Amino acid sequence: MDYPHIESAVALEDLDHDCSDFLELRLRKKGIGTAYANQCQFCGEFRGGEIGKAKVKIQPPPSDQNLEDAFIQKRLKILSSTKSNLSPLLHSRDSKTIDQKLAELGEIIDGYCSANEVEISNLLPTYLMQQRNRHIDEGYSSIWQSEDELHEWFIKNLSKWFHIHHEINGTGFVNREIEQIRIDFIIKAKDELIQHGFTDKYIGVEVKHLNPVTGKGFHGKSSRGIFQALSYWYSGARWDLPNEKGVELATVLIFSNLSFQDESTYVFGSLDSHYRKVWKSYLSIANHANVGELSVRTWNEKLEYWAMEYNGTKYYSMSPGRGLTKGNPNVISKRRIGNTQR
Repeated sequence: MDYPHIESAVALEDLDHDCSDFLELRLRKKGIGTAYANQCQFCGEFRGGEIGKAKVKIQPPPSDQNLEDAFIQKRLKILSSTKSNLSPLLHSRDSKTIDQKLAELGEIIDGYCSANEVEISNLLPTYLMQQRNRHIDEGYSSIWQSEDELHEWFIKNLSKWFHIHHEINGTGFVNREIEQIRIDFIIKAKDELIQHGFTDKYIGVEVKHLNPVTGKGFHGKSSRGIFQALSYWYSGARWDLPNEKGVELATVLIFSNLSFQDESTYVFGSLDSHYRKVWKSYLSIANHANVGELSVRTWNEKLEYWAMEYNGTKYYSMSPGRGLTKGNPNVISKRRIGNTQR
């Protein structure tokens, strides 16, 4: 069985999740009999106690007995890869273990800090910040210079699968008062996608151009963009299309220059992974409000792959080799507020 959300993971952060978001009732084997229990459809783990069969009117589908093993194997593979790529020190010709080498490195750092009367808590964060600034300020370049360019690319490359409405006006509620708002795109799947199982509801897309270079306002603009997308869904917004009024959105996607794999790989590649942590944290929060990210890969300036991702979990993806792949349909159907039990 295929598990796109596991297979596509490249870092441990990609496997982070809250099991409560993915629990579904399943029939599991128990001794010579069976029992009902909730299984996480992300990692395969069972959560909570058994549920009495008398309380369930329709027998649930059988549990996926391979999912948990696939999840564990992927974690081990990423951990192994991380260790093997830590540094050339790990593959030198001497017989010292990794722990021994790390202990020696710690002694060197402690000795330097002591000799120079500097606290390691001040030295290392400063070093990592300066490395990140050099990595970005001196090495970063992008083919994207504006949101207008991203708008144009989106229309050109996504119109194969979606009906696209550009710059749509609507109304939302702020402090119980109606406000006029505008969203960059509202899209709806074409028949080919819908027949494959894609939702026939409308989806919003908010576009942002994010420049990580020092002084270009990355943190403020990225956080505002995420909140903007989140507010479109939570404010009860309604949108007026040319031939349909009062449209509701099933979900909202963020599309930015970081949606392109080549660009995000470089921006997230500093030693402290600062921008990766910031961006993933924003998306993790937004995921609870049905806000995800459109991720894309290109080859020779042509779209090769796209995916709608929600905190690492894919709703749908497309690639030349596998075609359209349906992920977890539940990631766009969250209904949450406060500490409810839904």
